[in-house]
Amino acid sequence: MPTDKQRFSGVDYGALAGPRDERPSDSDAATKLARERYLASLRSRSPVQWMSDHLTESQRLKGAVYLAVKCLGDQASQAELKCYRWDESARQGGESDGKEPLPVDHSLCQLLRRPNPRHTLGMLLKKAVQQLSLTGTWLALAPVNDFGTPRELWSVPTGTYQPIAICAEYPDGGFRIQPFFPGPLAQIPGTLSTGGVAFDARDVIAARHPHPLVDHEGLAPLAACDLALDTIEAVDRARMQVMRKVVRPAATLKLDSTVYQPDGDDLDRAREEIASLLSGPDNAGGVAMLPPGSELVEYGGASVEVGWIESWTQLISFVLSIFGVTRSLAFMEDDTSFAALYAKLKQFDLFTLCPLLRMLSDNLNLQLVWPYFGEDYFVELEPRKIVDQENDQKRAQLATSAKVATNNEVRKMLALEPTDEKWGEERVGDGQQPGGQPGQGGNLPAGRHVPLAGLMGDGSDEQAESDEQSQARPRQQQGRGSLGDRAILNGTNGAH
Repeated sequence: MPTDKQRFSGVDYGALAGPRDERPSDSDAATKLARERYLASLRSRSPVQWMSDHLTESQRLKGAVYLAVKCLGDQASQAELKCYRWDESARQGGESDGKEPLPVDHSLCQLLRRPNPRHTLGMLLKKAVQQLSLTGTWLALAPVNDFGTPRELWSVPTGTYQPIAICAEYPDGGFRIQPFFPGPLAQIPGTLSTGGVAFDARDVIAARHPHPLVDHEGLAPLAACDLALDTIEAVDRARMQVMRKVVRPAATLKLDSTVYQPDGDDLDRAREEIASLLSGPDNAGGVAMLPPGSELVEYGGASVEVGWIESWTQLISFVLSIFGVTRSLAFMEDDTSFAALYAKLKQFDLFTLCPLLRMLSDNLNLQLVWPYFGEDYFVELEPRKIVDQENDQKRAQLATSAKVATNNEVRKMLALEPTDEKWGEERVGDGQQPGGQPGQGGNLPAGRHVPLAGLMGDGSDEQAESDEQSQARPRQQQGRGSLGDRAILNGTNGAH
């Protein structure tokens, strides 16, 4: 548990409500008590009963849901962790935000980079995204050491907990974790039995998609869109049953009623024999041994027609959109250009990944960093940068033409390492040009960053010239040689 000195800068939210004697409604003791209890429940971290079956939702990680959650988790696991401390002179919205990066050996950095002996931050984020996507809630155990500081973080499956009501032992409530599969915890009662392990709610970090009615419960995307998900699951099951039970022989059996006409048990037995002999995809085109009076009639078609193709495609797209994943990111579109892929990646980054990582970092700050390390510290989770090479080249070309960037800045735009030489800090177009004088002949120093036109190899010599060279070059229309117009050289001014 955090100490009073560390907890949220010592803010007393009860004192902010103002003097009670100034409120006329406080004359009713029951109303006052009810209001205080309601506010206490809002401030508490106590969990509530499930509003949807989180255990069943956790088991629906398959098909299109698995594809979307895996894509989202893989992208979130690549987020970059940044730990900062506010400077004393920091201003909100000022020119300099005053963020001081923390050293790698800081206890906060060590805790988040290696949250427990088995997982890294990337794996912890992947588990968090998985639980949020399936159940709408992510829980992480943060047990403290003897000094009152968290020593590790463990992701807890949402479908394995039951809430513990507020009591003397747990003033903010608690979580009872019941392992779903015994494994190394065989001595602990499982999900389908009583018992489990109890944890104080103050030792549990919770991130939730907001529920419209219940404040301490997360809204599961699978529960919010259960109709569409049930429909696609029914379509998949129906298609599977069609493939399993369809009868596709090369011919059908036709009986002569004057020779043999089964009825009753004989008819059922004949139907079962034909189904076992010819039904299913593995028995297509099988050989049928016919009794007297029977003949084979060629069947209508040999191809297997499976329905619901268009509706299935629409449902798959809708399921992916539930989690903010496009079809191209889920590897369901092969034909795509780089520009289209970049646009979809940028859309995914802005509208799906960034809000999700912001929610996780906010909950880590609110429930882990600020109570235990102080409100001067905070963490940020930034997604992996998306690079558009074509756009970077255009920006570098514009900066080179306008001469508003240094050589190192242009190299950075082109994803090149900056140079430590003096010319790296010079503006593009300034400094020594060929000849040792500005705008004169000579050679560039070794390693000198040339203008972008020469660097990109577009063959345009005129763009690589300085302004002085460009003005000194003759402007005849017949060629680009070093001599002027013939008429001017002869002193005839165009007279023949």
